[in-house]
Amino acid sequence: MFSEKVNAESFDFYFDLGLKKVELGDYKGSIKSFSDAINVDPNYPNA
Repeated sequence: MFSEKVNAESFDFYFDLGLKKVELGDYKGSIKSFSDAINVDPNYPNA
């Protein structure tokens, strides 16, 4: 079973969190989450 820490350090975790924040209208929060995703894996195609 994966730990929360592993999930919290994955590109997909931050990217999905960013998408959820956009849906909620939290645009500043979404930028932070998308930036965190890029920092985790800057070579990921969705970055």
